[in-house]
Amino acid sequence: MTDFPPQKSVPAELTRIGFSGTLWFAAALLAAAIGLAGLLAGGWRPAGLPTLAAVGFWVGAGAQLLGLGGLAWAGCPVIGLDRERADKNKSLVVRAGVIAFVLGGALASLAVLLS
Repeated sequence: MTDFPPQKSVPAELTRIGFSGTLWFAAALLAAAIGLAGLLAGGWRPAGLPTLAAVGFWVGAGAQLLGLGGLAWAGCPVIGLDRERADKNKSLVVRAGVIAFVLGGALASLAVLLS
């Protein structure tokens, strides 16, 4: 009834996840740096936000930082875990890291744009 493609071996999946985690990390760093550099070059500072917008900005920035940390960890080699568990952990962390980074960026951007 469900025809899923054949699973790759766990070592191949770990290699793929490590490579894609590294790419996501690099892309996220560039996106954050370009966005923040544009704001700072324009003279914007977070201290100028009203209280509610400042809270939204810092919560969003914190979520982005956690997502970026997750992506960095997913790109690191496996140390101290068996391969099956590392495969599951890294798959989950890449997905969660991307979601946290995107949602955090959206929240921080909305806080700046709506203030």
